[in-house]
Amino acid sequence: MMGMRRVGMLWLLAGIVLAGCAPAASQPVPVAQPGAAPQPPALAVKKRITVAVRSEPPALWGSVGASSAGAGPEWVVDLFNSDPIAFEPAGNPTALLAEAVPSLDNGSWKLFPDGHMETTVTIRQGAKWHDGMPITADDLIFGATVSKEFLELQLSTNYGSTLFKDLQKLEARDERTVVATWSQPFAQADWLFSYLFGPALPKHILEPSYLADKAGFTSLRFWSIEFVGNGPFVVREFVPGVHLQLTAFDDYVLGRPRIDEIEVRYITDANTLLANLLAGTVDLTLGQGLSIEQATRVQAGWAEGSVIYSPYFLTQAVGYPQFLNPDPPIQSSVQFRRALAYAVDREALVQSIQAGVGSPSSALIASSGDDWDAIKSRVVDYPYDTRRASQMIEDLGYAKGGDGIYHDASNQPLKLALWAAAGDDVYDRTTLAVADMWQRLGIATEQNRVPGNADRSVMPTRPGLQMAALRTEVDTRFLSSETPLPENSFRGGNRARYQSPELDGLLNRYFSTVPRPERQQVLGDIVHYLGDQVVVIHLFYNATPQMMNKRLKNVTPRTSRSNAYNAHLWDVS
Repeated sequence: MMGMRRVGMLWLLAGIVLAGCAPAASQPVPVAQPGAAPQPPALAVKKRITVAVRSEPPALWGSVGASSAGAGPEWVVDLFNSDPIAFEPAGNPTALLAEAVPSLDNGSWKLFPDGHMETTVTIRQGAKWHDGMPITADDLIFGATVSKEFLELQLSTNYGSTLFKDLQKLEARDERTVVATWSQPFAQADWLFSYLFGPALPKHILEPSYLADKAGFTSLRFWSIEFVGNGPFVVREFVPGVHLQLTAFDDYVLGRPRIDEIEVRYITDANTLLANLLAGTVDLTLGQGLSIEQATRVQAGWAEGSVIYSPYFLTQAVGYPQFLNPDPPIQSSVQFRRALAYAVDREALVQSIQAGVGSPSSALIASSGDDWDAIKSRVVDYPYDTRRASQMIEDLGYAKGGDGIYHDASNQPLKLALWAAAGDDVYDRTTLAVADMWQRLGIATEQNRVPGNADRSVMPTRPGLQMAALRTEVDTRFLSSETPLPENSFRGGNRARYQSPELDGLLNRYFSTVPRPERQQVLGDIVHYLGDQVVVIHLFYNATPQMMNKRLKNVTPRTSRSNAYNAHLWDVS
């Protein structure tokens, strides 16, 4: 949903830390022998690790420039660039470079009787860019302004224009404090100044170029070999598609990182990544690197490493029907979509594809989420029931032929195409398994894999169902305005291309409801609507594995946005 070009600037780690001058009290003090050459001081051993991601991003950041959308820089960006607001493992916003997340409780989020609201964010004292300049309120305002203008120019999909439509103005109260004024309540206003929603940009570097040539802004060398960030590590060298060299930023506002150097390697081939892990040349994987089956295979022969999983289900596998010009047209029938849902053995998928680690899914919100108890009574479930599925299809006028496939009244077979991105082990196997289940039900299925370099229009306009991930949170992707169409160059997160004024109204109510109890009521309505209308076919919650060498400490499981929001605390034993 987002995209932006970045790159790395050359930074050398200056100075070598000397060993302590005074010897430990319990050790004898060495006495120099007459005529002996003086001994040099011992050098501190640098802590180095190597991490791997399965992508080849052409740039280092993915929030403004559309050209790198989907290339995967988001999995490493937190190593070298921090935001005022980040996301902790459960997916909730947390303060990073900001002193606090806006909230009604702490008084930095205010609702007014006339309907408008204000949120206030203050940057931590001492926060700096890698060139030594302080991070200011003007940097936050500039970053949000750039993101908003790029959305209006349709140069980026970011996180949807919904996030900016109610933002009236941004004002600097002082050098470190920004006050945002909103025309009406907006529930995700505490995401402002996060990677998703107006991240800070160095105004002193970028503003002249932006004002001079907005169309060429994403082609600046800044996003590649001259990048200046503000995170725990400084970009020393970036070779697109090969590696990224990082060194610790001594003046990082949350404290100097405990690790001195990190090399990020881009390894797209799963077998090559497996070999590097087993050989001990990679210490950690970031992002969506391996399937559970692949990770389990590695762990069996990797005594020095382990597999870690997030305790939170952040995404789920779903089938996205096609609601614009579907083929076959019967996809438009909610009864047919319900039959497809009943014909999926979700528990079997969890066992075969997730090695029993995940969980069958039945709703947008995961059972591991904070809102589950409040909305679980509104979930519309479709337990595995092939008899019921068959009866529903037959009630639509289909009858099985001698080939075991359903045929309509004109004796045309019921055929359904399934689509998935090429090279993704999880969704490749999911597509195969679901196609087999529906084939055995009596629906002729065909499978299609779309390479990553395919034209942008291919997947949105595919005639059948797409197997892909869905975040377990409410966002803009089901809004009608997010539908990929020729007139918006097929941008937007509404993969099913489902357009409903009723659902739009529920989503807009959710976004404009700030108090949590009232928002959870609307969330229950959204969950019920999506399930009742089978806008997507829920399959299973993803348990995404992360491979980690046992010598690493303080590495948290992947969050909803990143692996590395706490990279300054990583350490090695």
